[in-house]
Amino acid sequence: MTAGVAALRFAFRDHQPPAMTLDSALADTAGAIRLLKAHPQVPERLGVVGFSFGGAAAALAAGRDSRIRAAVLAAAPVTFGKDPKWKPVAELSRTRARVLLIWGSRDTQVPFEHAERYAAVLLQARVTHKLVKIEGGDHDFAPAGPRAKMAQAVAEWVRESLA
Repeated sequence: MTAGVAALRFAFRDHQPPAMTLDSALADTAGAIRLLKAHPQVPERLGVVGFSFGGAAAALAAGRDSRIRAAVLAAAPVTFGKDPKWKPVAELSRTRARVLLIWGSRDTQVPFEHAERYAAVLLQARVTHKLVKIEGGDHDFAPAGPRAKMAQAVAEWVRESLA
């Protein structure tokens, strides 16, 4: 807290697919936000950062919670199977947060086209956003060099967005 930032990192409670669902992920995210908001030393400005499945959960949370001022979606899929219930791109278009979309150039699990889809919708919705491609990074931003660049870009985005 000496840096003026509080962070809560958590893994979704249903961490063994197929038990993990977006319903449980959103419940976990809402619980984490309630926990942070209840702490007397946590600043009013909130941000969410999610990777892959967690990025889609972050998109949904940012679209639904107007208290979120910064959102980072790292390699976040835009769709989940054939279930029309989940539309992270549409939900995110309603956000008041600044959004960073960050992808590894070698991601074969969630192709860069997903990032471009998010960016197009955010541009149309006039949501402040930035799209960053980390050269050489895979879905997990490995190896170490791309991972360090990703971490730096995420930290800078959140710091600037919540200042």
